[in-house]
Amino acid sequence: MRTILTLLLLLSPLKAVAHSYTQKGVASYYSHYEDGRETAEGQRYSPYRYTAASKTIKLGTTIKVVNLRNGRSVYLLVNDRGPYVGRRILDVSWIAARRLGMLRNGTTQVYIYDIKKYAKARRVHEDTRLRQHKWLEKHRRHDGRFSPT
Repeated sequence: MRTILTLLLLLSPLKAVAHSYTQKGVASYYSHYEDGRETAEGQRYSPYRYTAASKTIKLGTTIKVVNLRNGRSVYLLVNDRGPYVGRRILDVSWIAARRLGMLRNGTTQVYIYDIKKYAKARRVHEDTRLRQHKWLEKHRRHDGRFSPT
């Protein structure tokens, strides 16, 4: 009986797991006052980049964040440490908070998927940068300032 079970396990097709872990909790977002501050990775924080801060997720990891209240999702790059307020598990940039629909409340319940690093995640970030550039050009006023709407 044991040999039959072993053979079945060896011959059965194994599914590749796309997510190595998941996490559920409260997320908040960085304010514009943090603009230009150096992150843990040494980059300058910009509210218009799809980035996040986490105390537990490895820096440089691409994550998928899903807002549990409305189902919206976004891919983010973890490049900073934090949040250091209460039981929050994630801080997201302003543009990510806007896309997740959490600007009014400031915090929301989220589900985090840790996406393994592969070419698709890199393409997602390139597409995100392109969308970000188009959004900035669309909202640039005649005097060079931005009008976030």
